[in-house]
Amino acid sequence: MRARASNIAASILLLIVGGVIYALWRSRSLLMFQWFDAGGIGPLIDRSRGYVHLIQVAGWVRYSLPDALWACSGMFLFSAIWTGSRSPVRHLWICTAPVLAIGGELAQAVHLIPGTFDPVDLLTCVLLSGASLAVTRRLCHHVRPC
Repeated sequence: MRARASNIAASILLLIVGGVIYALWRSRSLLMFQWFDAGGIGPLIDRSRGYVHLIQVAGWVRYSLPDALWACSGMFLFSAIWTGSRSPVRHLWICTAPVLAIGGELAQAVHLIPGTFDPVDLLTCVLLSGASLAVTRRLCHHVRPC
């Protein structure tokens, strides 16, 4: 149960951190800001952006890190769902989010999907996904079988 709770907590934390980076440092022209306005939290987001506007964050943190964090969040979530399972299918599910993120970036490189390929996005996602996989395996090591 501890591994499941830890994976869920990590998933939620990573999702929140990625969302906060987007909300505070990305362009207000993104669709999510229309959702914030529709949900009535647009003014709160705008005030928060005003407080942090002088904080400079590196480009890779602003543009690459959130997607990698969200992919890793998915990995932790699926790991929580499959904790204790002996099914070999669990590996496929646990790696789904990073595979989609990495695959999407590679598909942009060969123009299969719209977007701009960015090697920093790819590297960030690969490195964080690898680190997350190591952590989830470590958490599951204490719960047999995983």
